[in-house]
Amino acid sequence: MVRSHFSLGRMSLVMRRSALVLVLLLAASGARAQLPIARPYFPDNVGGPNILPAVIREVRPRYTADARKAKIQGSVVVEFVVAPDGTVDDVRVVESLDREHGLDDEAVKAAKQWLFVPGRQDVKPVRVVGRLELLFNLADAATVPSAQRQKVGAIRGRAVLADSGLVPGVTVTVTAGRVRRTTITDAAGEFRIDDLPPGPYRVEGNLPGFRTAVIEAVPVVAGGTAPTTLVMRTDILGHVDYALPADGVPGALRAADVVVHLRILASLGPALLGPGKILLATQHAATVLQVVKCPPPGVAVGDRIQFWQHMAGEWREEGRLIVGPQAPYATGQEFVAFLKDDPQWGGRAELAGFHLMFPIRDGVVHGVREAADGLRDGMKVSDFLAVLERLRQTRKGALEGS
Repeated sequence: MVRSHFSLGRMSLVMRRSALVLVLLLAASGARAQLPIARPYFPDNVGGPNILPAVIREVRPRYTADARKAKIQGSVVVEFVVAPDGTVDDVRVVESLDREHGLDDEAVKAAKQWLFVPGRQDVKPVRVVGRLELLFNLADAATVPSAQRQKVGAIRGRAVLADSGLVPGVTVTVTAGRVRRTTITDAAGEFRIDDLPPGPYRVEGNLPGFRTAVIEAVPVVAGGTAPTTLVMRTDILGHVDYALPADGVPGALRAADVVVHLRILASLGPALLGPGKILLATQHAATVLQVVKCPPPGVAVGDRIQFWQHMAGEWREEGRLIVGPQAPYATGQEFVAFLKDDPQWGGRAELAGFHLMFPIRDGVVHGVREAADGLRDGMKVSDFLAVLERLRQTRKGALEGS
């Protein structure tokens, strides 16, 4: 059992010693000891940071076999520094419990593995001096016989991005039967979990904004350390903000590679698109009914084309069901579609999601949010396409005349 605090000076030292006496009395009677958490104070920082360190990872000190046999219990108080990257350094024992049987050394080892959100002076991370009290309680030690009565192993590893780079702050959980241990990757993206009974372990990494990374059946052997690497992939996008052209439809005509009147023939199914496979989309087959713009070799009326509808469909991954915010287009639906060719994002797709997909019902165009450039909601499709052609020709003539 561990509790952290930053010393409050002489007054808090007296309070802490009184609490420690209570702890030892409770431990002697077989009860669980709970120390109060002291408030932070920074004796070596004039003025002190205005944002204090916050614990990300706690590490329990290891109870040595010799100390357990000698029935030594109590606490070791160490002084340490929280570095600007949140790691702990400059650890030293200020109140010893046991040098002979190794408990002081184990306290120092444990303290060095703690991780903090660093203290800050305004927005700048700063070094902060603190104290940490690590308890050695025989009643607690008896609850983890696997780490004391049999040989154990460890898992160490790191969390990396799918392309490159290390990932700090990942919550790493290892499980095997009833054994479950959790830690957090440090500033270098690394982690280590000790005192694991031998056997195969499931290793899982979680961080908001990323998919869950899972490695099954990591083998832990007695006296050994199993290496692992968690590959963290960006999570599937739940929302996309499209940057629409400032000048409206004329700008969209310039940006689009293909502008056609089409009818949906069939849905070809969902997929994840883009670098890292982060965009859910559904691909459709459609028949071209009329062409406004298309680069060579172009398409003709009656041709069949395929395109991706962004943020539509369902996808199951790692036990999760991801449902896009847009329903896939239905067979028979008609649109005036502004499409863009981009191999990095799966090929031909909507230029700006549904914003530039104008549905047609009963020969009338809908979805025009603001009347401009001769276009308005409720126009006949033939009139709508005629205005688009005029705008395209006007733009083409301006470019040729410049």
